[in-house]
Amino acid sequence: MGAGEDRVIEAFEKVRKKFLFSDVKLHQSIELPEITILSCKGKIGSLIGRNGIIVAELSKELGNKVRIVEHSQNTKKTITDMIGNARLLGVNEIYSPEGKSVKVILHHADRKRLAAKPEHLEQALEKLTEAKTSIEFQ
Repeated sequence: MGAGEDRVIEAFEKVRKKFLFSDVKLHQSIELPEITILSCKGKIGSLIGRNGIIVAELSKELGNKVRIVEHSQNTKKTITDMIGNARLLGVNEIYSPEGKSVKVILHHADRKRLAAKPEHLEQALEKLTEAKTSIEFQ
């Protein structure tokens, strides 16, 4: 576990103590230049908080925007959580001898709606889904 992940765990625990939530567990964190992604198990709605107050506190602690993603085996669910309000046109999962790969197709007009650069989101999705990922716009 790296220093960055330790910092995220420390911030998560500090916010947990302040807001007294116990029904969410941090599974994985991914720090991108534009945003920190927290993959969590449990009732992630309670991590957002009323009017986004808890996620705002996490953002303040980390000094970076935070996106909460539900840890799931469902690739489409993970992608939907990651892209926020960008329109998802399709998810193609390809299985080959080399392993699984995923192609995410988003509406071309939604490029600016993404919380991070597409190439950074691809890297994060690869870590979360354990599959080679590409994002395309149509």
